[in-house]
Amino acid sequence: MDVLLFLAPDSRLDKNVFLEQWKSLTTEHRADVQGLANENVEAICPKMEAANVFFIARRKLPDGADMVYFSCKTLNNVTMLAELGFRPGTGTCSISLKSAQGLYMPLLAESLQKILRS
Repeated sequence: MDVLLFLAPDSRLDKNVFLEQWKSLTTEHRADVQGLANENVEAICPKMEAANVFFIARRKLPDGADMVYFSCKTLNNVTMLAELGFRPGTGTCSISLKSAQGLYMPLLAESLQKILRS
């Protein structure tokens, strides 16, 4: 099942709310994506937004990695937070997801991988 079909179009969180929730949630799911043809964050963000996964913030690490943060919410009000880490030139992306409802996180990870590979 593609969890993207069940995401609400009004789920963008305020940056401060995102940060508070990220710090308070302990349930986390991690996944790695290999073989990406495109690591361009500017090209990926519109694809995420079209799927109701909304950009929150971006930060550049000293090693050159791009960390990008997104939020989404299911139609039954389950909020999920995502951190995507891009290492330029490697064709890889790390995905870290947090939510109070762990059941949806593996499904979201699969859907995000599809978006990243498209």
